[in-house]
Amino acid sequence: MIDFLLKKRSALLYGILFILLYGLDRISKHLALLALQKTTLAISPGFSLFLTQNYGISFSLFSATSKLETYLLIGSIMVMLLLFGRYIVLRYYQGIGIIPEVFIMAGALGNLTDRFMQGGVIDFLDFYYKGYHFPTFNFADSFIFCGVVFFLMRSMYDEHL
Repeated sequence: MIDFLLKKRSALLYGILFILLYGLDRISKHLALLALQKTTLAISPGFSLFLTQNYGISFSLFSATSKLETYLLIGSIMVMLLLFGRYIVLRYYQGIGIIPEVFIMAGALGNLTDRFMQGGVIDFLDFYYKGYHFPTFNFADSFIFCGVVFFLMRSMYDEHL
């Protein structure tokens, strides 16, 4: 009985973490769309908020230029997310922590939501040094990056981290 209750509690905590991450991404993108339509907002030297849309994947790779390419990209992402979701469920039922996977899934679903609602991913976090700009990104991208780093660390050091 105690194992069942602990399993339920951990599922609830993972769900709350997912909702918080996904919600932060959705709210931040909504605010960016409202506030940054025709302006760049300088926050500090080397950092500004600048609205742009990415029609591809990371660093605008595989940018879709037609409806068919867009549908193929969305379909491919959906298949990968379904397979990854199955992997997450299996790990969870094995009693292995899934925090990195929750970060990755929340970020991936946040960006997939953009593709459905906006036709591309909303990016607005712009870091730069002098004339060099790092590719503009969003919170979902950060969640995916952090999740992958944590996932790799776990894989290298401790399977149950």
